Amino acid sequence: MDRQRHDAAQTLYDYLALRDASVGPADLIIGFGHFDLKIPRQCGALWRAERAPRILFTGGVGAGTAGLDQPEAVYFRDEVLRHCPEIPESTILVEASSRHTGENVARSTALLKAVSPEACFDRGIDRVILVATAARQRRVWLTCTKHWPHLSLENLPPHATYAQDLALFAEKGRDLDALLLGEVERLLTYPSLGYIAQPDIPREVLDAYRMLRQ
Repeated sequence: MDRQRHDAAQTLYDYLALRDASVGPADLIIGFGHFDLKIPRQCGALWRAERAPRILFTGGVGAGTAGLDQPEAVYFRDEVLRHCPEIPESTILVEASSRHTGENVARSTALLKAVSPEACFDRGIDRVILVATAARQRRVWLTCTKHWPHLSLENLPPHATYAQDLALFAEKGRDLDALLLGEVERLLTYPSLGYIAQPDIPREVLDAYRMLRQ
Protein backbone atom coordinates (compact mmCIF):
# COMPACT_ATOMS: atom_id res chain seq x y z
CA MET A 1 0.00 0.00 0.00
CA ASP A 2 1.40 3.42 -0.91
CA ARG A 3 1.68 6.12 1.72
CA GLN A 4 -1.29 8.15 0.49
CA ARG A 5 -3.65 5.18 0.61
CA HIS A 6 -2.26 4.14 4.00
CA ASP A 7 -2.92 7.61 5.41
CA ALA A 8 -6.44 7.62 3.96
CA ALA A 9 -7.21 4.24 5.54
CA GLN A 10 -5.81 5.52 8.84
CA THR A 11 -8.14 8.53 8.62
CA LEU A 12 -11.17 6.28 8.15
CA TYR A 13 -10.10 3.99 10.98
CA ASP A 14 -9.56 6.87 13.41
CA TYR A 15 -13.00 8.30 12.62
CA LEU A 16 -14.84 4.99 12.86
CA ALA A 17 -13.11 3.96 16.11
CA LEU A 18 -15.30 6.23 18.22
CA ARG A 19 -14.06 6.47 21.81
CA ASP A 20 -15.41 8.69 24.56
CA ALA A 21 -12.80 10.56 26.58
CA SER A 22 -14.30 9.49 29.88
CA VAL A 23 -16.83 6.81 30.70
CA GLY A 24 -18.68 6.94 33.99
CA PRO A 25 -20.51 4.21 35.89
CA ALA A 26 -23.19 2.49 33.83
CA ASP A 27 -25.96 -0.07 34.29
CA LEU A 28 -24.87 -2.47 31.54
CA ILE A 29 -21.95 -3.30 29.25
CA ILE A 30 -22.85 -4.62 25.80
CA GLY A 31 -20.22 -6.50 23.77
CA PHE A 32 -21.09 -6.73 20.06
CA GLY A 33 -20.11 -9.98 18.39
CA HIS A 34 -17.13 -10.33 16.06
CA PHE A 35 -14.00 -12.44 15.70
CA ASP A 36 -12.09 -9.73 17.60
CA LEU A 37 -11.52 -11.32 21.02
CA LYS A 38 -10.35 -8.00 22.43
CA ILE A 39 -14.07 -7.23 22.79
CA PRO A 40 -14.92 -9.73 25.57
CA ARG A 41 -11.61 -8.97 27.29
CA GLN A 42 -12.48 -5.28 27.28
CA CYS A 43 -15.91 -6.06 28.71
CA GLY A 44 -14.29 -8.12 31.45
CA ALA A 45 -11.86 -5.33 32.27
CA LEU A 46 -14.74 -2.86 32.53
CA TRP A 47 -16.61 -5.20 34.88
CA ARG A 48 -13.48 -5.58 37.01
CA ALA A 49 -13.19 -1.80 37.16
CA GLU A 50 -16.79 -1.69 38.44
CA ARG A 51 -17.99 0.32 35.45
CA ALA A 52 -21.20 -1.75 35.33
CA PRO A 53 -22.62 -4.76 37.19
CA ARG A 54 -23.79 -6.76 34.16
CA ILE A 55 -22.54 -7.73 30.69
CA LEU A 56 -24.65 -8.60 27.67
CA PHE A 57 -22.97 -10.29 24.71
CA THR A 58 -24.88 -10.17 21.43
CA GLY A 59 -24.09 -12.00 18.20
CA GLY A 60 -24.85 -15.22 16.43
CA VAL A 61 -23.13 -16.32 13.23
CA GLY A 62 -22.66 -13.52 10.73
CA ALA A 63 -20.22 -11.65 8.52
CA GLY A 64 -17.80 -11.01 11.37
CA THR A 65 -17.74 -14.51 12.86
CA ALA A 66 -14.77 -15.69 10.75
CA GLY A 67 -13.18 -18.79 12.29
CA LEU A 68 -15.16 -18.94 15.53
CA ASP A 69 -16.76 -22.37 15.81
CA GLN A 70 -19.92 -21.22 17.60
CA PRO A 71 -22.11 -18.10 17.91
CA GLU A 72 -20.06 -15.03 18.72
CA ALA A 73 -21.88 -14.25 21.98
CA VAL A 74 -21.33 -17.78 23.29
CA TYR A 75 -17.65 -17.61 22.43
CA PHE A 76 -17.41 -14.20 24.09
CA ARG A 77 -18.98 -15.50 27.30
CA ASP A 78 -16.53 -18.38 27.45
CA GLU A 79 -13.62 -16.08 26.63
CA VAL A 80 -14.44 -13.54 29.35
CA LEU A 81 -14.87 -16.30 31.92
CA ARG A 82 -11.44 -17.68 30.97
CA HIS A 83 -9.82 -14.29 31.46
CA CYS A 84 -11.94 -13.11 34.39
CA PRO A 85 -13.04 -16.22 36.31
CA GLU A 86 -14.20 -14.07 39.20
CA ILE A 87 -17.14 -12.76 37.15
CA PRO A 88 -20.31 -14.64 38.19
CA GLU A 89 -21.80 -16.29 35.13
CA SER A 90 -25.22 -15.15 36.35
CA THR A 91 -24.19 -11.53 35.58
CA ILE A 92 -23.61 -12.34 31.89
CA LEU A 93 -26.49 -12.38 29.40
CA VAL A 94 -26.07 -14.04 26.00
CA GLU A 95 -28.05 -13.20 22.86
CA ALA A 96 -26.75 -15.69 20.29
CA SER A 97 -29.06 -15.50 17.28
CA SER A 98 -28.55 -12.06 15.72
CA ARG A 99 -26.74 -11.75 12.39
CA HIS A 100 -26.17 -8.01 12.07
CA THR A 101 -26.22 -4.82 14.14
CA GLY A 102 -29.93 -4.12 13.76
CA GLU A 103 -30.73 -7.59 15.07
CA ASN A 104 -28.19 -7.11 17.88
CA VAL A 105 -30.27 -4.17 19.07
CA ALA A 106 -33.72 -5.71 18.58
CA ARG A 107 -32.91 -9.11 20.05
CA SER A 108 -30.96 -7.68 22.97
CA THR A 109 -33.99 -5.55 23.81
CA ALA A 110 -36.26 -8.61 23.68
CA LEU A 111 -33.86 -10.70 25.76
CA LEU A 112 -33.66 -8.13 28.53
CA LYS A 113 -37.43 -7.79 28.66
CA ALA A 114 -37.80 -11.56 28.89
CA VAL A 115 -35.16 -12.38 31.49
CA SER A 116 -34.89 -9.16 33.46
CA PRO A 117 -38.13 -7.16 33.27
CA GLU A 118 -37.19 -5.26 36.40
CA ALA A 119 -33.98 -4.02 34.74
CA CYS A 120 -34.41 -3.59 31.00
CA PHE A 121 -34.23 -0.67 28.59
CA ASP A 122 -37.72 0.47 29.57
CA ARG A 123 -36.83 0.64 33.26
CA GLY A 124 -33.76 0.33 35.43
CA ILE A 125 -31.18 0.58 32.65
CA ASP A 126 -30.35 4.16 31.70
CA ARG A 127 -26.61 4.15 30.96
CA VAL A 128 -24.95 1.62 28.68
CA ILE A 129 -21.33 1.13 27.63
CA LEU A 130 -21.00 -0.08 24.05
CA VAL A 131 -18.00 -2.25 23.12
CA ALA A 132 -17.44 -3.23 19.48
CA THR A 133 -14.44 -3.87 17.31
CA ALA A 134 -12.90 -0.44 16.73
CA ALA A 135 -13.77 -0.06 13.03
CA ARG A 136 -17.42 -0.85 13.75
CA GLN A 137 -17.82 1.25 16.91
CA ARG A 138 -19.25 4.41 15.34
CA ARG A 139 -21.93 2.53 13.38
CA VAL A 140 -22.87 0.51 16.46
CA TRP A 141 -23.31 3.77 18.39
CA LEU A 142 -25.38 5.34 15.60
CA THR A 143 -27.58 2.24 15.41
CA CYS A 144 -28.14 2.22 19.16
CA THR A 145 -28.76 5.98 19.19
CA LYS A 146 -31.47 5.53 16.56
CA HIS A 147 -33.25 2.70 18.37
CA TRP A 148 -32.52 3.58 22.01
CA PRO A 149 -32.76 7.41 21.98
CA HIS A 150 -33.72 7.50 25.65
CA LEU A 151 -30.48 5.85 26.81
CA SER A 152 -27.14 7.42 27.67
CA LEU A 153 -24.73 5.54 25.42
CA GLU A 154 -20.97 5.57 25.93
CA ASN A 155 -18.30 4.19 23.62
CA LEU A 156 -15.28 2.26 24.80
CA PRO A 157 -13.94 -0.10 22.10
CA PRO A 158 -10.83 -2.14 22.88
CA HIS A 159 -7.55 -0.28 22.55
CA ALA A 160 -6.07 -1.01 19.14
CA THR A 161 -4.21 0.71 16.32
CA TYR A 162 -4.88 0.58 12.63
CA ALA A 163 -1.71 -1.49 12.17
CA GLN A 164 -2.74 -3.98 14.86
CA ASP A 165 -6.22 -4.48 13.44
CA LEU A 166 -4.85 -4.67 9.89
CA ALA A 167 -2.75 -7.63 11.04
CA LEU A 168 -5.65 -9.20 12.94
CA PHE A 169 -7.95 -9.02 9.93
CA ALA A 170 -5.27 -10.40 7.61
CA GLU A 171 -4.76 -13.31 9.99
CA LYS A 172 -8.47 -14.10 9.61
CA GLY A 173 -8.34 -13.75 5.84
CA ARG A 174 -10.25 -10.46 5.94
CA ASP A 175 -9.49 -7.09 4.34
CA LEU A 176 -9.68 -4.30 6.92
CA ASP A 177 -9.48 -1.54 4.31
CA ALA A 178 -12.48 -3.00 2.46
CA LEU A 179 -14.36 -3.07 5.77
CA LEU A 180 -13.49 0.59 6.43
CA LEU A 181 -14.92 1.57 3.04
CA GLY A 182 -18.02 -0.51 3.70
CA GLU A 183 -18.54 1.12 7.08
CA VAL A 184 -18.43 4.64 5.62
CA GLU A 185 -20.74 3.53 2.80
CA ARG A 186 -23.25 2.38 5.43
CA LEU A 187 -22.97 5.69 7.28
CA LEU A 188 -23.87 7.44 4.03
CA THR A 189 -26.81 5.23 3.06
CA TYR A 190 -28.33 3.80 6.24
CA PRO A 191 -29.85 7.00 7.73
CA SER A 192 -32.38 7.30 4.90
CA LEU A 193 -33.36 3.67 5.47
CA GLY A 194 -34.04 4.31 9.15
CA TYR A 195 -31.26 1.99 10.32
CA ILE A 196 -28.99 4.53 12.03
CA ALA A 197 -29.00 8.10 13.29
CA GLN A 198 -27.62 10.75 10.94
CA PRO A 199 -23.84 10.98 11.32
CA ASP A 200 -21.64 14.05 11.06
CA ILE A 201 -18.89 12.98 8.66
CA PRO A 202 -15.96 15.41 8.43
CA ARG A 203 -14.75 16.50 5.00
CA GLU A 204 -11.35 14.87 5.46
CA VAL A 205 -13.06 11.52 6.09
CA LEU A 206 -15.17 11.86 2.94
CA ASP A 207 -12.08 12.84 0.95
CA ALA A 208 -10.20 9.79 2.27
CA TYR A 209 -13.19 7.57 1.45
CA ARG A 210 -13.39 8.83 -2.13
CA MET A 211 -9.66 8.42 -2.66
CA LEU A 212 -9.68 4.82 -1.41
CA ARG A 213 -12.62 3.96 -3.66
CA GLN A 214 -10.63 4.85 -6.78
